[in-house]
Amino acid sequence: MYVKALSVTAKRMVLTYFNCDSTANALFPADTIGIMGCRTRVVTNVNGREGSLNRGNVACVTLNLVQMAYQSEGDMDKFYSILDENLADARGVLLHRFQTLCEQGMFEEYYGKGYYLGAESCNAREMLKNGTLSIGFIGLWDAMVVLKGRIMDSAFIMKEYYAEAIAIIRHMREYTDQITEEEHLNFSLLATAAEGVTGSFAQYDSTHQGKDFDVCKKGYYTNSFHVPVNMAVSYQEKIALEGEFHSLCNGGSITYVELREMPGRNVEAVREIVEYACKMDCNYIGINFPMDYCTYCGYMGRIVGKCSCCQSDAIRRLRRVSGYLAEEDRFTTGKRKELKDRQFHMVADFMGTDTYDG
Repeated sequence: MYVKALSVTAKRMVLTYFNCDSTANALFPADTIGIMGCRTRVVTNVNGREGSLNRGNVACVTLNLVQMAYQSEGDMDKFYSILDENLADARGVLLHRFQTLCEQGMFEEYYGKGYYLGAESCNAREMLKNGTLSIGFIGLWDAMVVLKGRIMDSAFIMKEYYAEAIAIIRHMREYTDQITEEEHLNFSLLATAAEGVTGSFAQYDSTHQGKDFDVCKKGYYTNSFHVPVNMAVSYQEKIALEGEFHSLCNGGSITYVELREMPGRNVEAVREIVEYACKMDCNYIGINFPMDYCTYCGYMGRIVGKCSCCQSDAIRRLRRVSGYLAEEDRFTTGKRKELKDRQFHMVADFMGTDTYDG
């Protein structure tokens, strides 16, 4: 079944892979963990039964790390002070959302059908306290560029600042753990997928403090802790740089590898990537590649311009955006800009070549 799943991924990008043996997941029975893609990982529960069954994410907010970096003017102490203010604000917003739902939410069907853990109480708070409240983040490495005044265009340079980047995310995770104890509610740290805010945050900042910075001028911020999409690295380097962050993001996370061509019959290439990501402690893994479809003759693969088989220009161009498969023209403005900048990740011996670059 595993090999069959890999073969489907090699042709259609899905399936994706959830690593039940990662540091974050190994303590829980595999059949009790559920996710919605890279977000809403729901497992621990300070108020009752653990696992994902009959539970979900109640609300989430995303923090703009890049904006905080602009405001900090290269001062790390100032950055942490601003980060703490934003974390406190996020806590307040989530608690307000939670309380509003408890007071005004209409959950009669939940009570009657028993959809949610604690629904038998017919009390919104007793039910929703079993859900999660997530604080997400975007643009870690864009923020590091601003803070350090140095372009992160190689794995070598990123490694110089890796410990500081990890420390920022660990600080955020320690905060969500702390307020989980204080509020007795399930706060978690989410590596935000950022379909919308990747562009809207950059657009807002372009008219304020970020307008003179290259990370803002490009029109989007890179998701969560991901390696900058325009950086040429091997798949091993990308996975190794991202793996350690997964165990800190208990609200959900993903690492993906971007390939230049559909793997097709080369199932072993997909297997190599997935198993290396599991080895490097990634929770959730995806494989991306161009999936173009000629609506006239049915050819599928990477189509540059017109179809190479029938010369038709009636092409549907499917790509993965933040976990979803969608046509290019349906991406948000920020994601379309990101897509143009994406570099392919080199894979040794892929499709009979020694290197695999863009």
